Amino acid sequence: ILVSTVDFLAAAGMPHRQGHHVSALLRLADSDLILDEVDSYDPQPLVAILRLVQMAALFGRNVICSTATLAEPVAMAIDTAYHSGARLRAALTGTVPAFGYAFIDNYTVPKIIETGAEADFLESYRDQISHIRPALGKRSERIPYLQTIEEQSTDAWRSAILESVNRLHRVHAWIHGPTGKRISFGLVRIANIGPAIATARFLATNLPHARVACYHSQDYRIQRFLKEKRLDGLLNRKRGNDRIEEDAELFELLSANESTDIPFIVVATPVEEIGRDHDFDWAVIEPSSTRSIVQTAGRVNRHRRSEIREPNIALLQYNYRWAKGEKKVFHRPGFEVGDEAYPSHDLKALLNWDSLRVINAGLMFDGHLFSELDNKSIRRVLDLAARRLFDVDAVTPWWISQSVYDEYPLREQDDSFDVSVNEEERYFFLLPSNGEFRWVDRSSFVQTIPRVSNDWLVWSPEQMFEECRRSGIDWEKGMRVSIRHYRDETAQLIVDRSFGFSLHVE
Repeated sequence: ILVSTVDFLAAAGMPHRQGHHVSALLRLADSDLILDEVDSYDPQPLVAILRLVQMAALFGRNVICSTATLAEPVAMAIDTAYHSGARLRAALTGTVPAFGYAFIDNYTVPKIIETGAEADFLESYRDQISHIRPALGKRSERIPYLQTIEEQSTDAWRSAILESVNRLHRVHAWIHGPTGKRISFGLVRIANIGPAIATARFLATNLPHARVACYHSQDYRIQRFLKEKRLDGLLNRKRGNDRIEEDAELFELLSANESTDIPFIVVATPVEEIGRDHDFDWAVIEPSSTRSIVQTAGRVNRHRRSEIREPNIALLQYNYRWAKGEKKVFHRPGFEVGDEAYPSHDLKALLNWDSLRVINAGLMFDGHLFSELDNKSIRRVLDLAARRLFDVDAVTPWWISQSVYDEYPLREQDDSFDVSVNEEERYFFLLPSNGEFRWVDRSSFVQTIPRVSNDWLVWSPEQMFEECRRSGIDWEKGMRVSIRHYRDETAQLIVDRSFGFSLHVE
């Protein structure tokens, strides 16, 4: 068994990668392939994953795609890619393409279908969804409400978040036995890092009794590790609140806080949506897509699965890009790609609130306008890719052209640079210099913002260096941060000592 990130395996479907291609291809040739959260990718990079599916079928291997939110156009694209590989294999062996597929979930009896080249996968998929759908929505574990936003401004947008946080804590706080104080653990999902950091500081300033953390990718590697370890421990609530009430550090924080009501707030980007087994009491969600709403909601009441009466999820009426006046708002992340903007960006219109009683995967299958627009956008990208890469009868052999592979990369190229901080707090950037990458002291490009008194899950530089030494990690690696940039890698770097790194473009 090889457990791998998809970055290594993706080279198997990229023949222009030469040596990297061969090592991944040899592994794929004799191994079944399991892809977790296969629909967590935007449409363009998803094509790189579909190339893997095609290659697995060419080698006669099984493919398992695991996800809670498999949208119809993604399911169809997976079938098209596998079907293409099966036809290529049949052409090599002089046989008729034949394979089977199965639908396995925790709601219905597993369905295994033997099929061939002419099978109607779409009909089978829709039939399976029709059987799953009645099983969803029976339990009131995650109840949403629409948090309205009074005007189109970032101030009004953040004020709406603050209103939601206060409401949800008031309803879902519980008594911490050792101290007798009312506490709750809440998630505020923000689509992008810069707005997430600003939102965390806004909440910390306006809720001085709260403890606020910010969880995203632009953090010291060692601090992100410590942060995830801490959250994994506290928010494992399979035994209810036992771990929280037995935690000595949390007891000290609560005892030192003069307030009797203390929300613990994690402001997080989409890194929280995938792979984090956390159980929050409530969440405020900035919308990017129907899938992001479902995945984020899955981090609320996740282990306890208690039935509730009052809403525990606030869906913001609009997102941050709308508040800034942008024309297209559901992208990076989201599926509003190309030249055509969605006809509405208002969740009041995009979701059918008359039928929306709970949040689960049904949000993607119940005919909401938001999911229909997402599916249309995904389908437009994937259909073009399928014609280019998976149509084995095409007159033009697109698959031998490197330009097609360049158009659908798994990762955007040259969109980040690394920063490392030494014990004298000098900031070294890993930048091209004299034809190779070198660490360059660019401390003058860095602006620091002091800590707030009520931040949470923050370690001092001394503590982080000590943790690096204790763990045998080079400080250069442990104190490294990867900074994503889309416009200007020479822009000033802002270091918020409480909430992380971001670029500020003048």
